[in-house]
Amino acid sequence: MECPNCGFQNYDATECTYCGRILNTAEEPAAVTEIRDAEFYFLKGEEHRTRKELQMAISFYIKALQINPKHSNSFFHMGICQSDLGLHEEAIKIYKHAIEIDPDNSDAYYYYIGISHSDLGLHEDAIKSFKCAIEIDPDNSDAYFNLGISQNRLGLHKDAIKSFECAIEIDPDNSDAYYYYIGISHSDL
Repeated sequence: MECPNCGFQNYDATECTYCGRILNTAEEPAAVTEIRDAEFYFLKGEEHRTRKELQMAISFYIKALQINPKHSNSFFHMGICQSDLGLHEEAIKIYKHAIEIDPDNSDAYYYYIGISHSDLGLHEDAIKSFKCAIEIDPDNSDAYFNLGISQNRLGLHKDAIKSFECAIEIDPDNSDAYYYYIGISHSDL
């Protein structure tokens, strides 16, 4: 069977031996093949993202989304790449779209929206996003920690101390939370 993706001739294979695309077989409906193809491109994007080849990773996430426009992991990781490239406004738009198509994982999306807002210096917006993430997942130590960072930057030191305490209670090994907690609680408020 000839691979529709790369044209390589495969014999008795369900996956192209050249590019890895799942080949449509008589037993497998086309919709299943499309989902696997989207997952294939997503995983290729992940390979590039882990090597810090962010533009290449984004191009694979886009290919995955062309096949399956509701592939939320592609949106999520494309947002991470945009953020790593310093394109925080674009990352926020992507995370918000991911919330629309995958509300079950919105705690992670809100957390990363908060990170992007914080990186932009928009700490009031970051606080709102971290609180949304915490409301969905009250055991998210990182969200409490970053909430405390944004509160501290706005001069809300007592609130920041409470957030760091929560982060430490959830994750006693969170050394960053201890560092900020000790630094703020021992300063002149």
